[in-house]
Amino acid sequence: MSKSNKAPAARNGMGPNNSSCASTITPAPGTVQDALAALAKCLAPLVAAELQGASANVSWIDQTHSQLGARKHINAVRALVAKGSPDARIVCRRHLLTAAAHEAELLRVGTRAVERAADAEDSDADLGDELGLRLVGVKR
Repeated sequence: MSKSNKAPAARNGMGPNNSSCASTITPAPGTVQDALAALAKCLAPLVAAELQGASANVSWIDQTHSQLGARKHINAVRALVAKGSPDARIVCRRHLLTAAAHEAELLRVGTRAVERAADAEDSDADLGDELGLRLVGVKR
């Protein structure tokens, strides 16, 4: 008897032409491989549609192409994923942000960095004034 690698015929209304994969799959007696093959065949169109729908309308930026730098990008993605935001996803080792979320994070990080730099310059200038020193390289 030759063993076929094909998935078993549709059982209980579950097959590649039936999109009701939400119902319970009860495999007929056979191997676990046969059951997994049937499940994979049933889920493949749904997974493909989800991936195509997600990437068709939105441009995604991963940590290797981010202007934030890898660490800040990954932290931003983790924070958004924890909040349940659709603007961030983790796919294997890729941490993805939508272009809009990436831009918002750049503005948030950039604004905070500019504020900190301005505060540091002000405190340096104030300290110089208190000590009666003329600081070189500090803008007033």
